[in-house]
Amino acid sequence: MLPQASVERVDEQFVSLADIAARAGLSHEAVRLWAAGKRRTQGEPFPAPRAQVGQGRTATKIWSWPEVLVWFEAHYSLDLEPDTAYLTPQQVARLNALLQESGQGCWRPLATVSGTRTL
Repeated sequence: MLPQASVERVDEQFVSLADIAARAGLSHEAVRLWAAGKRRTQGEPFPAPRAQVGQGRTATKIWSWPEVLVWFEAHYSLDLEPDTAYLTPQQVARLNALLQESGQGCWRPLATVSGTRTL
């Protein structure tokens, strides 16, 4: 329990190509080729990057990890995180709106179910 914790905002799980490769146990080059559309031309393309960090030659594209997980599951039947659920972008936005509306950004456990705290 973290009674002193305070949540100001929730961020989506963003990852770089290197992060994707490391989490999936694949080579950086394989992931780069999927992202560039030069590998796996059938079916849905690799998810589009959600943003870019930096500028020029040092710019790094970032992807939504939950979107990448869905793609791996659909194309390769790989469930890289079988016991993990992520918030959707809409849920993240709603949660952040609620935190902003409250003006407090306070996290408090509301209930305990089988030893698991819920928000």
